[in-house]
Amino acid sequence: MQGYYTTSPAEAFLRALCLYLAERGTSLLSLTGITGQKTVKIHMRGLWRRHEAEETGYLYLEDAVKMMTKEDIERLRRLGIVRIGKEEIEVDVEKLVEKLEEIGSYCNRDLKNLAALYRRRRG
Repeated sequence: MQGYYTTSPAEAFLRALCLYLAERGTSLLSLTGITGQKTVKIHMRGLWRRHEAEETGYLYLEDAVKMMTKEDIERLRRLGIVRIGKEEIEVDVEKLVEKLEEIGSYCNRDLKNLAALYRRRRG
């Protein structure tokens, strides 16, 4: 896993998550808002597809995950990522919604509208 990394492992992961939410966040948060789910699982394949190696310096998103420090993992927890597994991640929906603006900054997307959609669905 040698290479020139332009971001921290956590930032590479958050960039992929941000791009995922920009594309899939409407359906994800709409459904969780209706069902009242507290956590949701996102398959890693969805993040792998959005990982940009040339932007982060990590050839594979798995490389960034393997290189994460305790500080990186704690940073992700503060943003709502409960668990990162080999096949999927588990996300605390409420915490994620609270932090959408910050997460959006990792890929220069405005994700605040997703929070409003989620809250409307929850009633």
